[in-house]
Amino acid sequence: PPEFRLRYRLVAELPLEGYRIDPGEWYFITSNEPIFGVRGGTFSIENRLMGSLGHYFSNRQKLEGGIDYRTDSFLDGGLRQRFWFKVGWFVNI
Repeated sequence: PPEFRLRYRLVAELPLEGYRIDPGEWYFITSNEPIFGVRGGTFSIENRLMGSLGHYFSNRQKLEGGIDYRTDSFLDGGLRQRFWFKVGWFVNI
């Protein structure tokens, strides 16, 4: 059966220098993303909590690296926890 998911992501980018993120500066980014799903009458909940350090090179490029902490199986009788190390390079074209 198809799975339907509802997700909401809340993100905060915090400059490590000054009041805003300017080209050439470092920043910290954190987010929380709860995901609610239903498939064939069975409900599921997953949560993703992320913290990364990023460098804003210019208006066209930025690089981020950090840890993604994911939990799921809240309703299945056992909590599953995972850590993901991730690196992202963002390019505006």
